[in-house]
Amino acid sequence: MSRPVLSADDVRASRRRGETRLVVPEGALVTPLAKDEAQRLGIELVADLQSGSVARSTPPSGERHVATCDPDDLERVVERVRTQVPDADQAQVREIARRILERGGG
Repeated sequence: MSRPVLSADDVRASRRRGETRLVVPEGALVTPLAKDEAQRLGIELVADLQSGSVARSTPPSGERHVATCDPDDLERVVERVRTQVPDADQAQVREIARRILERGGG
């Protein structure tokens, strides 16, 4: 039987959904990059309540977390706007999309 894997993509998807906690299934393999992304994005990794253990990945108390956006997400948003509004100023679209994604609205 294979173990579930929690990847950096799972963590980024959680962030796009506006989540601040991500439940890790019991026995799951959490990749090192997923742990790093959780730390970077301020996502708390918590074990499934069934297992009883908790794995945390949050910034130390008092440390301010600076949000960043995934460049691939940014380009997907810009491309989608470009197909819907061909005359839009691409620099403005990119800047607006970046701001929205950094606020976790992506």
